[in-house]
Amino acid sequence: MPTFFKILLALLQLVAIGARYAAKRDQSLKGRQEIMLSLFKRISEQVDAAIKAGHDFDAELHADPDGLLVNDGFKRQTNKIRDSTANRS
Repeated sequence: MPTFFKILLALLQLVAIGARYAAKRDQSLKGRQEIMLSLFKRISEQVDAAIKAGHDFDAELHADPDGLLVNDGFKRQTNKIRDSTANRS
């Protein structure tokens, strides 16, 4: 009989080790998912800000196209003005 209990104890210990490993792995996976979600949100915010800045620039440029020729240290060409009304999303 004592051998039966030793085998049962060993099996229970093995199950406990497996359960701890699964819980640790699940927690690690959850942490990685949270990090990825946070990064995707930050990237999305940056892309949205860049798109908005482009639309704001286009609106300002179309409101005052002659302002394009003001020498502010950046060289621009009038024939490369984008149409801000096309493909706006």
